[in-house]
Amino acid sequence: MSNPISLKLRRVFFEQKWERSCFFGNPDIPIIYLRIIEDDEFFFAQINLEEVTKVYNSYLLPNKGMLYFFIRMSDYKPIVRYYSKNGYDEDKKARVNFNNVINSKYDLLTEYRIKFIHSHKKLPCLFLDEETKYEEMFDDEIILLKYDQRGNPKISLTDGIILFVIRKDDLIQRNYEAVRMIIVH
Repeated sequence: MSNPISLKLRRVFFEQKWERSCFFGNPDIPIIYLRIIEDDEFFFAQINLEEVTKVYNSYLLPNKGMLYFFIRMSDYKPIVRYYSKNGYDEDKKARVNFNNVINSKYDLLTEYRIKFIHSHKKLPCLFLDEETKYEEMFDDEIILLKYDQRGNPKISLTDGIILFVIRKDDLIQRNYEAVRMIIVH
């Protein structure tokens, strides 16, 4: 087991470069995904796995590509998509606003850049946490992404902690359809 990767968030005031890791704002989405994304999907985060690899290289994840985290607002189902970087270039992607599907008193259109830190100090947001367990989790599940809005009161979807959890075997097999979302109050 390893320590989770802590995430430091910083508000972005100008548009960032392509393929950056971020919470909220507008994702850099492959154009092929525009056909499969449903009208009520809310963009939550995108993780550039090359940025993660610079801090911690795990056998659980690919070393390259992007993980996209969406939430379907009709039933709060998490949707995680992986896109390999084979042939991924600016001509084949678009920066799209998906966050107009959610009615929130918070500014979810503002982007928050993610800086990955491998540290013993756990910040409110974590990635790939194999150690922490919540009552609502199964024994073989790990936290793929944790977002504790209490550490970021200006950017919130719910009162509590949002967890994207997955069984370790499913993560290794890249079965991202198996991701569950848990909200801990």
